[in-house]
Parts: sequence; structure tokens; C-alpha cells
Amino acid sequence: MGLAFLSILAAWAWLPGRASPRSGLAFAVVMAYGLFWVGLAIVVNSVSRSSAGAATFFGAVCILLVFVVPTLMDIAVEKAYPTPSRPEHIARTRAASGDAAARGGELLHSFCRDHPELAPPDQQRDFAAIYLVVQDDSSRAIGPVLKGFDIQLERQQEIVSWLSFLTPAIAAHEAWTNFSGTGFWRHRAYRRQVDDFKRKVKGSHAQRIHRREPLTFNDFIVLPRFVFREEPSGEWRRRVGASIGGILAITGGLRAWVWRRLGVVQLSASAA
Repeated sequence: MGLAFLSILAAWAWLPGRASPRSGLAFAVVMAYGLFWVGLAIVVNSVSRSSAGAATFFGAVCILLVFVVPTLMDIAVEKAYPTPSRPEHIARTRAASGDAAARGGELLHSFCRDHPELAPPDQQRDFAAIYLVVQDDSSRAIGPVLKGFDIQLERQQEIVSWLSFLTPAIAAHEAWTNFSGTGFWRHRAYRRQVDDFKRKVKGSHAQRIHRREPLTFNDFIVLPRFVFREEPSGEWRRRVGASIGGILAITGGLRAWVWRRLGVVQLSASAA
């Protein structure tokens, strides 16, 4: 916690204009996470009869919340929404690409029959046109697999977002990945924008390639440039705020329990 706090102060010092909003939320996450462990330590001390017992119990709870619960949650989520096997996905992708490449000439003739307005008079094959139709055929073959994989990942992430409040360790991890930009939702936005960009570039030049029209240097100069559009700041702030709120809610529950227990103990001692 101390190292995290020092890192946040360093970010404020070195990047004052850029780091303030995200660093402020990082500070809030660190403080909320630290308060939870302080509250848990108070709970353990309130029920333990010795320092050795308190240390043992606190260590067991730490292992449970940081290692056991996340592992069990990962297994449960994978069972509920299993993703397609990655080796199988890679094998199917290679098989589809190899099959399409072997049938490149056949695919090109089929494309020319379907789009006669794009076919050149001499019907000559060239590598660029064959490459395009091979890629189209491969995409159609593996498209359902990729879509199913993305759907399952999104469902898993939605469940993790709800179940993260079972342990503050996961809630804090989700918050840190969200404000640092390495989380699932930002990566999904990036992939979608890349797919849109690929379709845009392909759509602007595919017809010219199929007509065997040469591409000049000026054509490459005017090619679209990819610019990643960040998701609205309110989206990731909302997710980070939900994680912080969940951690504070658990911490508040611990505080209420300790307050009640200490109050009962105090009353018992007074009655005695």
C-alpha cells in the first residue's frame, strides 16, 4: 500500500497535467483497499484470544480472499460460459487459411462470375486479387468461431464484474485495470475499431485491385489513418467508482459488525 501511494505521488509530480484524474482515482482505490484490510485486521483482533491466533487467522483469511476465492470464481465462470478451445481455434484458422489458399484460383474465378463488372477483360490472375478472395473466404470460415469466442468472453467479464464484490481483491484489480486502460472493455473497443478500420481500407481499394488498376504512391498517401478513439471517460469512471463503492460497502459492513460486537462486550463488562 505504501509503494502504491508513493507511485501515485510520483505520477502527480512528474505528470501534473495528465496524471491527475486517473491518479486521483488510483489514490481512492488504494485508500479503499487499505481501509478494508485495516477493518479486517480489527475484526480478527476482536475475535481472537491471542496474538498468534490473530496472525494465523488473518493469514488464512488473506489467502482465502486473495487466492482461493478468485480461483474458484474463475473456475465457476469458465464452467458457466466456456470459451472455445484456443488450440482448436488456431487449428481451424490454419485449416481455413490453407484450404482457401489452395483454392485461390477457383475462388477468384467464382468471384469474377459473381461480380462481372469487376472482372478484367483478359481474366488474368494476380496475387493481389487472389489474396483478397482467400482472405474473404478464410474470414467467412472462422467468423462464427471468433464471434462465439468474443460473446463468451463478454459474458464472462459481465459475471466477473458482478461477482467481484465477493472479495475486494478482485474489485481492486478490476478498478486498476479500468483506469490504467488494460481492462477488457477498452481492449474490446480497440478491437472493434481495428475491424472497422480494416473494412474501411479494404472497401476503398478492393474494387481497384479486382479491376487490376494499379495503385500509385499517391493512393498510399491518402490511405485512411487509424486513430484510436478512447471510450467516454464516464464509462471507465463509472466502473472504477462501482469497484470503490463495493470495497467501501464491505468495509462499512465490517465496521458495523465490530462496532456492534465491541458494544456488546463493553455492556457485558459493565454488567459484570
